[in-house]
This record gives sequence, structure tokens and C-alpha cells, in this order.
Amino acid sequence: MKKFITSFFCIQIVFMCMSCISLSESSVNSALVTAKLRMEFDEYDEAIVALSRAIGTDPKNEEALKLRGECYCRKNQLELALEDFNALTDLYKSSEYLLIKADVEYELDLYDKVIEDCLEAERISNNNLEKINIWYLLANSYFKNKKFEDADKYYTCILDIAKSPDVYFERATNFVFMKKYGDAKKDLTEMTVLLQKYPNKIHEYLNDEYYYLLGYCELALKNYDDALDAFNKIINKQEFDNIDSYVSACLDARKTLK
Repeated sequence: MKKFITSFFCIQIVFMCMSCISLSESSVNSALVTAKLRMEFDEYDEAIVALSRAIGTDPKNEEALKLRGECYCRKNQLELALEDFNALTDLYKSSEYLLIKADVEYELDLYDKVIEDCLEAERISNNNLEKINIWYLLANSYFKNKKFEDADKYYTCILDIAKSPDVYFERATNFVFMKKYGDAKKDLTEMTVLLQKYPNKIHEYLNDEYYYLLGYCELALKNYDDALDAFNKIINKQEFDNIDSYVSACLDARKTLK
């Protein structure tokens, strides 16, 4: 009789535990459904409440952590987003989550952390498109840290696979900091050639910043007429503090050469 009673209580305990687990899963699933619906209507505060409820029940829930991090990003609460993405990558280290985390770190100017996470993401990623995004973050983070040789490596990795006017311009800027003015000018030329395929984007890219950088390269290469031509195409010259001195330097050099 005692054995029967003991067995009966054990069965009851197992049944109660299973019921609790079932209720927990149901609660989490309900919270996720609510959060996704709220997110569709840009109701991020309400979504965060639902997701926090899910995470309170299941702190390791992958989807809830990712979605709450996304909500915090949409609200520009990047420090809170980073907390969720840190938890996510600690639990589920994938190149996708490392890249999402690195994006947030870049916005927070945490360039050393970006580099650390992107190098790990690069190591484990087998997706070419994802790798381009990883390299872009690496290049820009190394540039921000004034590690121009490392930045050049990753800008080149991208351009070996996909030609982009943005990347040509950024590598040209990087070359200027490396004092490789000829290489910088070559990239700016490649950029204009590429833009011939997209005539509707020419004015978007061949802007004041482009002509300022081109003029600076031409001046450094002692092509004074070409430098003046570039500087004269800048519309809002007041945005560049030193342009008057560069123009004067070109004019003085031309007089000397005559």
C-alpha cells in the first residue's frame, strides 16, 4: 500500500511539473505573438512590455531577446539593445547575431568591440553577403581607430567582390590619410566610371565632398589647375574651413610655375 501511495504522489508531481512547463510555454508564445503584432504597428513600448514578460518567464528565449533588442534599436535606446544582443550572443553565438551586435556597437562608437565581434563573425560565417557587411564594419572601425592599413585591407576585400561608389569614396579617403594621393585619385576616377551605369545617382555622389577630396588629391599631386577646377565645383564652400587656403596655394603655385 505504501508503495502505491508513493507512486501515486510521484505521478502527481510529474503531472504538475508538466502542466507548469506547458503554461510557461503558452505564456511565452502568447507574449511573442502580442509583441510581433505590436511591432507591425510601430508600438514598440507595448512590444517591449510583452517581450520582457516572455524573457522574465524564459530568460534564454532566443526570439524574445532578438525582438526586444530590435525594439530598443527602433527607439534608439542603443545601450539597452546592446544588453539584449550581448545576452543573445553569449547564449547563441552565430555570425548573424555577432553582426547585429557589432552594428549597435558601431553606432555607440565602440570600435574596438566592433572589430572583436566582426573578426569572430568573419571566422564562422559562410555567407558571402554577410561577409561584405562584416568587412564594411571592420574597414570603417579600423578607419575610426586610425589603423589605415587594416582599413585598406577590408575595403579592398569588398571591392574585389562588389563594386560600390560608397566604398570607392571611403577607400579614397583612407588613402588620403595614408598619403597615397595617387591611389586615392584612382579610386575617385573608378567611382565616376562606375556611376556612368547609374546616371540618376551621379549628382548624389559627385557632390561637394567628392570635389573637395579630389581637389585635395590634385593639390597634393601638384596638379594645380585640376585642383582649382575641382575646388571651383564646390557649391557650399563655407562648409570647408580650409578651402580658401588651398585655392590660394594653387594660385600661388601657378604664378611661381609661370
